[in-house]
Amino acid sequence: MPAVSRLRLLRWIVLTAVVAVLLAIGYSVFVSRVYKRPIPTVRAVIIDYRDAGLTAYDCGEATRYCFRWPLRLSSLEFLGYSHSRDAWAAVYADNAVSSKYTLSVIKPNRSTVIYSGDRSLYSSALCGDVLYVPAYAQGCLLLKCYTLDGKPIGRIRLDIDNVAARFTIAVAPSGLIAAGLVRRGASEGSHIYLFGNNGKLRRRLASGDNPRFGGDGRYLAYKEITTAEKHSVRYTGRITILDLKTKRERSICTARPECSCLTGHASSNMRGYQLSPDGHALICSYVQGWPVRTATQSIYVVDLSNDTPQWYKLPIQVLPGWVVLDKVPRSFVRDCDKN
Repeated sequence: MPAVSRLRLLRWIVLTAVVAVLLAIGYSVFVSRVYKRPIPTVRAVIIDYRDAGLTAYDCGEATRYCFRWPLRLSSLEFLGYSHSRDAWAAVYADNAVSSKYTLSVIKPNRSTVIYSGDRSLYSSALCGDVLYVPAYAQGCLLLKCYTLDGKPIGRIRLDIDNVAARFTIAVAPSGLIAAGLVRRGASEGSHIYLFGNNGKLRRRLASGDNPRFGGDGRYLAYKEITTAEKHSVRYTGRITILDLKTKRERSICTARPECSCLTGHASSNMRGYQLSPDGHALICSYVQGWPVRTATQSIYVVDLSNDTPQWYKLPIQVLPGWVVLDKVPRSFVRDCDKN
């Protein structure tokens, strides 16, 4: 290659590199400004548990809060919070390597153990001031109901038999129950089933898992799965959001904006999701490091108020077990790290 041509190629390479750097800087500045502003229409509060206590981030205000909680628990996962009782419902392990799990109601001054059992306790649900705790035996699944004081107040047997000991549960304020269930001996994967508040089966929706209610039970989100050739069950990399009132469905790619949504992809490291209490947003978390089970996670909010979903990355990092609330608990202090 002549020297002149090589010089031109070198100049082109240098110019391309400079332009790429400038675009990256400009994008970073733009993104940092966008992420710091309040998210329109989304009124959700993300709660995270740390050794030093609890932290909260209000998406509408773009403001942080915290609460000094003198507890240290392993593998903690929140089921929710009762504003009327100022109490948290949570499942946790006795220690980092334990196979024993505990469901407790935790208040600022004391905690009450509701139930002890295996890992299926993570599929428990808190709705209003009632706890729904799954109990499985011989292909049957029922939900034991407790008050936040630990008093048993009934049980609901789901009207379906021959299910496997692998399930996920969600309960709406109306009492509607959504369950991700696998039939024993079936070659297909999990399906989403809807049950009434008496446990009677209403319908089977679609192939999916991990249901989540939002909007006071009007909206239901679940992770799509598909059964390919030779009965290979895999996730599609998408989440379906169903409006139970209008029957309208929306499919959201679980990949972050800079990633592609490919069938069979491991959800682009997406580890968890919840609908906002008003149903106007999908909140997703993505792994930031290794090991996956204990790594911090970034939070993205997908604003669903328009036909075209808008993605926002929050300026916070959370640990596994985070939860979404409708408002900041009254015991939290604004910007407490500065006080």
